[in-house]
Amino acid sequence: RVAKTPVDGVWISDDWGSQLGLLIDPRVWRSMFKPFYKRMIEPLKNEGKHVFFHTCGLTCEIWDDLVEIGVDALNAQIPIAQPREVEKKLKGKICVFSDVDRQHAMPHGTPERVREHIRGLIELCGTQDGGVIMRGELEGVWPIENISAMFEAYEEFGDKAKARVQPGRNPG
Repeated sequence: RVAKTPVDGVWISDDWGSQLGLLIDPRVWRSMFKPFYKRMIEPLKNEGKHVFFHTCGLTCEIWDDLVEIGVDALNAQIPIAQPREVEKKLKGKICVFSDVDRQHAMPHGTPERVREHIRGLIELCGTQDGGVIMRGELEGVWPIENISAMFEAYEEFGDKAKARVQPGRNPG
């Protein structure tokens, strides 16, 4: 029914990971849950809807599967993944909807560390064939200087990324 509504996209949210990895064996996920998600996503894609998928934890073992079944934007804990995994499995294939590093950089880092963290995420994930959506849920324990640095970095590095997009290409 949702596929037939005038919405542009649908958000699916299931946490599949811990800080150390997938909560279940990836073969079990593929045999039991991937077909279920595919059945959910297929009618949405057939109607031209965008699919956003949220999952906490280190879930890179199933990223290829999520791309394969039609997820358009993945909201995962990119800061805890290995950069080479992000590049190999996501860059240029899907929009990365990334949170900032709320465990280290934001609560304990300096404004410069926050700035470099965000620059690194945008450079790692930002392409015209997928792109990156940056976000940060504000938490009361974060120093105000780091919150300011987060917004300033979004503006500075986001503008630089936009400038790299070729005319006539969809920036994702």
